[in-house]
Amino acid sequence: MRLYKYKNQLLPAFLAVGFLAGILYENVISRSRGMSIELWESGFLTRYLQTEIVTEEYLWYVIKLRVFPLLGLCILGTFRWRKIVVATGLLWTGFLTGILTVSAVMQLGIKGILFCIVALFPHMVFYGLAYGIVLLYLYHYPRKQWNVSKTVFVILMLFLGVVLETYVNPFLMKWVLKMI
Repeated sequence: MRLYKYKNQLLPAFLAVGFLAGILYENVISRSRGMSIELWESGFLTRYLQTEIVTEEYLWYVIKLRVFPLLGLCILGTFRWRKIVVATGLLWTGFLTGILTVSAVMQLGIKGILFCIVALFPHMVFYGLAYGIVLLYLYHYPRKQWNVSKTVFVILMLFLGVVLETYVNPFLMKWVLKMI
């Protein structure tokens, strides 16, 4: 009974543990082996500013990048180990977020935080809502049932995320990179 009391706090805990693991990995392991992400080098940032994005190609790239993992999550969620799938997904998301944040801050300073926020805004809000509904459903199954309104909501949020990532985010990124 005591574990059930804290059951709803497990999901944020997995995300936080993954985030801390990503921070530790980037600070300790990858730095000591010389494997840190050099994504933030000025050469890369300059090339990004000069790159012309072909919107149609980028749209299909974003669709593949965002829709297929969600479909994979849904397929894996049909098996018995759906809670393991949820925990693993949250740990992995937190881990990658930790690595990205630390590498941005270490190489760009405080501007790295601004860059990370803009890189994830506004589309990740919608992706987070879509993935969050699926993850919560998988986590609380069989007590929670899937219905048409959840399907419509997830598809709408995913669609809005793809549109914003394709058409709005590149302009925001270039605007922030010019300031950095």
